[in-house]
Amino acid sequence: MRFLLLLFFSFSILFSQTQIKSEFLFKFGSLNNPRGISISPAGEIYIADTGNNSIKKFSKNGQLIREVTGYGWGELEFDQPYDVDASGGISIYVADYNNHRVQRFDKNLNYVATLQGGSDRVDFFGFPKSVAFSTFGDLFIIDEENLRCVKLNKFNKLEKTFGGVEAGSLSPLNFYFIIIKAG
Repeated sequence: MRFLLLLFFSFSILFSQTQIKSEFLFKFGSLNNPRGISISPAGEIYIADTGNNSIKKFSKNGQLIREVTGYGWGELEFDQPYDVDASGGISIYVADYNNHRVQRFDKNLNYVATLQGGSDRVDFFGFPKSVAFSTFGDLFIIDEENLRCVKLNKFNKLEKTFGGVEAGSLSPLNFYFIIIKAG
Protein backbone atom coordinates (compact mmCIF):
# COMPACT_ATOMS: atom_id res chain seq x y z
CA MET A 1 0.00 0.00 0.00
CA ARG A 2 2.88 2.38 0.64
CA PHE A 3 3.97 1.83 -2.97
CA LEU A 4 0.58 3.02 -4.25
CA LEU A 5 0.62 6.04 -1.98
CA LEU A 6 4.14 6.92 -3.09
CA LEU A 7 3.15 6.41 -6.73
CA PHE A 8 0.13 8.72 -6.30
CA PHE A 9 2.26 11.52 -4.90
CA SER A 10 5.08 10.87 -7.40
CA PHE A 11 2.59 11.09 -10.26
CA SER A 12 1.29 14.42 -8.97
CA ILE A 13 4.80 15.80 -8.60
CA LEU A 14 5.70 14.50 -12.06
CA PHE A 15 3.02 16.59 -13.73
CA SER A 16 3.88 19.72 -11.77
CA GLN A 17 7.46 19.90 -13.03
CA THR A 18 7.72 21.19 -16.60
CA GLN A 19 10.95 19.47 -17.67
CA ILE A 20 9.94 16.10 -16.28
CA LYS A 21 6.45 16.58 -17.70
CA SER A 22 7.74 16.88 -21.26
CA GLU A 23 9.94 13.78 -20.82
CA PHE A 24 6.99 11.82 -19.45
CA LEU A 25 4.72 12.91 -22.27
CA PHE A 26 7.38 11.97 -24.81
CA LYS A 27 7.64 8.52 -23.29
CA PHE A 28 3.90 7.96 -22.81
CA GLY A 29 2.50 9.70 -25.88
CA SER A 30 0.10 12.57 -26.16
CA LEU A 31 -1.80 12.84 -22.89
CA ASN A 32 -4.34 15.56 -22.24
CA ASN A 33 -5.19 16.07 -18.57
CA PRO A 34 -4.39 12.60 -17.23
CA ARG A 35 -6.10 12.11 -13.87
CA GLY A 36 -5.73 8.46 -12.93
CA ILE A 37 -2.94 5.91 -13.12
CA SER A 38 -2.78 2.27 -12.09
CA ILE A 39 -0.17 -0.45 -12.45
CA SER A 40 -1.25 -4.06 -12.89
CA PRO A 41 0.51 -6.93 -11.09
CA ALA A 42 2.23 -7.65 -14.44
CA GLY A 43 3.67 -4.12 -14.44
CA GLU A 44 1.48 -2.73 -17.22
CA ILE A 45 0.51 0.91 -16.80
CA TYR A 46 -3.07 2.12 -17.30
CA ILE A 47 -3.80 5.84 -17.54
CA ALA A 48 -7.18 7.61 -17.45
CA ASP A 49 -6.63 10.40 -19.96
CA THR A 50 -9.52 12.70 -19.12
CA GLY A 51 -8.90 15.33 -21.78
CA ASN A 52 -8.85 12.74 -24.58
CA ASN A 53 -11.71 10.68 -23.09
CA SER A 54 -9.56 7.58 -23.19
CA ILE A 55 -7.96 4.78 -21.21
CA LYS A 56 -4.48 3.88 -22.33
CA LYS A 57 -2.52 0.73 -21.59
CA PHE A 58 1.28 0.88 -21.72
CA SER A 59 3.96 -1.78 -21.39
CA LYS A 60 6.54 -1.64 -18.61
CA ASN A 61 8.79 0.16 -21.10
CA GLY A 62 6.24 2.87 -21.84
CA GLN A 63 5.05 1.65 -25.24
CA LEU A 64 1.37 2.08 -25.99
CA ILE A 65 -0.24 -1.38 -26.20
CA ARG A 66 -3.90 -0.47 -26.54
CA GLU A 67 -6.33 2.34 -25.92
CA VAL A 68 -10.06 2.73 -25.69
CA THR A 69 -10.95 6.24 -26.76
CA GLY A 70 -13.84 8.41 -27.78
CA TYR A 71 -16.37 10.80 -26.35
CA GLY A 72 -19.85 9.42 -25.80
CA TRP A 73 -22.14 7.14 -23.84
CA GLY A 74 -21.49 3.77 -25.49
CA GLU A 75 -19.60 0.79 -24.11
CA LEU A 76 -16.24 1.91 -25.51
CA GLU A 77 -16.76 5.65 -25.00
CA PHE A 78 -16.24 8.00 -22.09
CA ASP A 79 -17.22 11.42 -20.82
CA GLN A 80 -14.28 12.38 -18.62
CA PRO A 81 -12.78 9.17 -17.26
CA TYR A 82 -11.33 10.33 -13.94
CA ASP A 83 -9.71 7.19 -12.59
CA VAL A 84 -8.65 3.66 -13.44
CA ASP A 85 -7.83 0.65 -11.26
CA ALA A 86 -5.89 -2.33 -12.61
CA SER A 87 -4.58 -3.63 -9.30
CA GLY A 88 -6.53 -6.89 -9.57
CA GLY A 89 -4.75 -7.80 -12.80
CA ILE A 90 -7.76 -9.36 -14.52
CA SER A 91 -10.43 -6.66 -14.39
CA ILE A 92 -9.82 -2.99 -15.12
CA TYR A 93 -12.29 -0.54 -13.56
CA VAL A 94 -12.82 2.97 -14.93
CA ALA A 95 -14.64 5.81 -13.15
CA ASP A 96 -16.50 7.45 -16.06
CA TYR A 97 -17.38 10.70 -14.31
CA ASN A 98 -19.97 12.51 -16.44
CA ASN A 99 -21.66 9.28 -17.54
CA HIS A 100 -22.37 8.40 -13.87
CA ARG A 101 -20.93 4.92 -14.25
CA VAL A 102 -18.06 2.59 -13.60
CA GLN A 103 -17.05 0.54 -16.60
CA ARG A 104 -15.30 -2.81 -16.30
CA PHE A 105 -12.84 -4.08 -18.90
CA ASP A 106 -10.62 -7.13 -19.08
CA LYS A 107 -6.84 -6.74 -18.95
CA ASN A 108 -6.75 -6.18 -22.73
CA LEU A 109 -9.32 -3.36 -22.46
CA ASN A 110 -12.17 -5.38 -23.94
CA TYR A 111 -15.52 -4.22 -22.56
CA VAL A 112 -17.07 -6.49 -19.91
CA ALA A 113 -19.82 -4.62 -18.01
CA THR A 114 -21.18 -1.30 -16.76
CA LEU A 115 -22.17 -0.39 -13.23
CA GLN A 116 -24.60 2.50 -13.68
CA GLY A 117 -25.06 5.20 -11.08
CA GLY A 118 -26.79 8.52 -11.54
CA SER A 119 -28.05 11.46 -9.57
CA ASP A 120 -31.50 9.87 -9.33
CA ARG A 121 -29.95 6.89 -7.50
CA VAL A 122 -28.85 8.56 -4.27
CA ASP A 123 -28.58 5.13 -2.59
CA PHE A 124 -25.88 4.14 -5.09
CA PHE A 125 -23.51 6.80 -6.48
CA GLY A 126 -23.65 10.00 -8.52
CA PHE A 127 -20.44 11.24 -10.14
CA PRO A 128 -17.71 8.59 -9.66
CA LYS A 129 -14.40 10.37 -9.16
CA SER A 130 -12.21 7.45 -8.14
CA VAL A 131 -12.43 3.68 -8.06
CA ALA A 132 -10.50 0.86 -6.35
CA PHE A 133 -10.90 -2.91 -6.29
CA SER A 134 -9.89 -4.77 -3.11
CA THR A 135 -8.33 -8.20 -2.85
CA PHE A 136 -11.58 -9.39 -1.24
CA GLY A 137 -13.64 -8.53 -4.34
CA ASP A 138 -15.09 -5.28 -2.99
CA LEU A 139 -15.34 -2.20 -5.18
CA PHE A 140 -14.85 1.23 -3.61
CA ILE A 141 -16.16 4.28 -5.46
CA ILE A 142 -15.61 7.90 -4.52
CA ASP A 143 -18.96 9.60 -5.13
CA GLU A 144 -18.22 13.28 -5.57
CA GLU A 145 -21.87 14.27 -5.85
CA ASN A 146 -22.80 12.83 -2.46
CA LEU A 147 -19.35 13.44 -0.87
CA ARG A 148 -18.82 9.85 0.18
CA CYS A 149 -17.11 6.58 -0.50
CA VAL A 150 -19.38 3.71 -1.55
CA LYS A 151 -18.43 0.09 -0.91
CA LEU A 152 -19.99 -2.55 -3.16
CA ASN A 153 -19.50 -6.24 -2.43
CA LYS A 154 -18.48 -8.81 -5.05
CA PHE A 155 -22.15 -9.15 -6.08
CA ASN A 156 -22.35 -5.37 -6.80
CA LYS A 157 -24.64 -4.81 -3.83
CA LEU A 158 -24.26 -1.66 -1.76
CA GLU A 159 -22.67 -2.77 1.48
CA LYS A 160 -21.53 0.42 3.16
CA THR A 161 -20.99 4.14 2.68
CA PHE A 162 -18.35 6.32 4.33
CA GLY A 163 -18.75 10.04 4.70
CA GLY A 164 -21.65 11.83 3.07
CA VAL A 165 -23.04 15.30 3.55
CA GLU A 166 -24.13 14.42 7.09
CA ALA A 167 -20.53 13.44 8.02
CA GLY A 168 -19.35 17.05 7.92
CA SER A 169 -16.45 18.54 6.02
CA LEU A 170 -14.20 15.96 4.37
CA SER A 171 -11.61 16.95 1.81
CA PRO A 172 -11.26 14.89 -1.38
CA LEU A 173 -7.72 13.99 -0.27
CA ASN A 174 -9.18 12.03 2.67
CA PHE A 175 -11.13 9.94 0.20
CA TYR A 176 -7.95 9.02 -1.67
CA PHE A 177 -6.44 7.68 1.54
CA ILE A 178 -9.52 5.50 2.10
CA ILE A 179 -9.24 4.01 -1.37
CA ILE A 180 -5.49 3.42 -1.20
CA LYS A 181 -5.83 1.52 2.07
CA ALA A 182 -8.81 -0.53 0.86
CA GLY A 183 -6.79 -3.47 -0.50
